[in-house]
Amino acid sequence: MSRDTMNYAWLLGPVSGILLQPVVGVLSDHCSSSLGRRTPFIVGISMMLCVCLLLFCSAESFGYPLVMAFTTFCVLDFSTNALEGPLRAITADTLSQKEQLSSHSWFGIMNGSASTIAFGLGYMVNDISIIFSIAAAVMVLSVVMTTILVQEVPLNDSSSSSTPMTRVLAERMKEIAIGVMTMPLTVRRCWMIQFCSYFGHFANWVYLCEYFGTQIMGGHPQKLDAEKYDLYRTGVEYGNLCFMLISLVSIAFSFCISKLVELLGLKHLWMLCLWVYALVLSLSIFVSDLYLALFLFSLAGLPMAASFTIPWSVVGAYSKQYDRERACLWTVILNVAECGPELILALVSGFIVDLFRGRVAGVFVVSAAMNAVGVWLVAITDFKEYDGERPSEGDVHVDVDVEDEDEDDDHEMSELLGGGQQEEISIIAAGRARSGSDD
Repeated sequence: MSRDTMNYAWLLGPVSGILLQPVVGVLSDHCSSSLGRRTPFIVGISMMLCVCLLLFCSAESFGYPLVMAFTTFCVLDFSTNALEGPLRAITADTLSQKEQLSSHSWFGIMNGSASTIAFGLGYMVNDISIIFSIAAAVMVLSVVMTTILVQEVPLNDSSSSSTPMTRVLAERMKEIAIGVMTMPLTVRRCWMIQFCSYFGHFANWVYLCEYFGTQIMGGHPQKLDAEKYDLYRTGVEYGNLCFMLISLVSIAFSFCISKLVELLGLKHLWMLCLWVYALVLSLSIFVSDLYLALFLFSLAGLPMAASFTIPWSVVGAYSKQYDRERACLWTVILNVAECGPELILALVSGFIVDLFRGRVAGVFVVSAAMNAVGVWLVAITDFKEYDGERPSEGDVHVDVDVEDEDEDDDHEMSELLGGGQQEEISIIAAGRARSGSDD
């Protein structure tokens, strides 16, 4: 598959994610299944993901292998993103506010462990059928364990069953629109920071193997020159090795992240991770030594672990304290921030590579600039409430204009939603008033 075709293959997943993930979130928040609000979506999306894994790795056995691979890849991309919202929301539902950071750090630990094994297999075996089949089996086992070990309290809502489906869908779409327009400051800042940091993540996931194959090993992805093609394949193997190192660093950092937050504070730790990422990505264009490149990019495990942990713990703690009824809506909206960079890079990375005379490291340099913006956003936001350090009386300041603006927003929400949801509106207003001290 050519580079341009690969870029377009990355398009449909984020587009569908941006459009459908908020729908998944708001439907989950109002799900009245006896299994709970999150479990039906976790099980359903996971099964869809497993089927697509098996179809993707056996696409060559179908009549139109490229069409099958392209379609299942897009569904895989969407389902992976859509699954994260209910998973993060069930954490906010079932654990206390103080447990959010440590619980989300385990997301980073398990993600890093799975990535280490997968990329290790890619380095040693390089057989996609084996890797994807193992991934599907692990997915089934994980879902079974989650449904058994995590007990949800079902939502007691009988009103939806007597309401026509068209009206229910209209109300849910209205709730999504209002949620996006009146996003609390805490969630909005986390969204913006996550948006900036994921430029680096997707640049790595898409181009790191090609970077090692071309810039580090001096190979070429086309088979016209056998020697250069062999060098390229060797570079791809080293790229998988580098991913494994990134995952190992991510695991180690995730184990330490709660203690580091206590030591440095959430804001300073997050800024440090993003600065490291910006440095790694910006230096990549000057590196040609294999071992230096492996060491340099292994440091990407630090900001990767931070992205898997810190913003989710902040949004989870916010939802737990101020807006439990919409926990999944806020988590999927945060997850949409990850789809934006994927979509943008799929559209413009080809132009960036051409601008840097065919060097994929140019995408890394642009991503470094976005991470620097993320550092600035963290610097101007107050996260004391979410790293265990309560703000002192002198730190708490809510500008009158902010309060007036929130009152106007509440009035607008009241008119849009109607009088039957005043209690829910007051919950959001309380959360926004509290998070207004961040500005």
